[in-house]
Amino acid sequence: MRMVNKQKIVVTVIFTLTILHIILIGYYTSRYIRFSVGFPKVEKGQSKQAAIELMGQESEKANCNSTIRNKYYDVDCFEIYAYYSILDYWAIAFDKDGKVVKKYNWTFDDGYGRPHDFDE
Repeated sequence: MRMVNKQKIVVTVIFTLTILHIILIGYYTSRYIRFSVGFPKVEKGQSKQAAIELMGQESEKANCNSTIRNKYYDVDCFEIYAYYSILDYWAIAFDKDGKVVKKYNWTFDDGYGRPHDFDE
């Protein structure tokens, strides 16, 4: 009888962990899709609100005078919104008026960013 209870516990734990993994994979896949679809639609001069509508809520935001600034050395900005997925990263830089001035994306394995010039 004790062995049956232990087996039930093990099966329950494995089942629960499997379901949690499926949920996490779904969550991060949906984030990746939203960011990769919204990011190309972000344009220079757009409002912060328009960028948020395309990308959703940011994973991180920072003032450009903070330590995050060393990642974005090539832009004069006021604030940066960053978006993370499992292996991908997108960032949008805003000026003091809340307008998009630059955007970046990269995967975590290729170092800090590839800026996207809006002329591309």
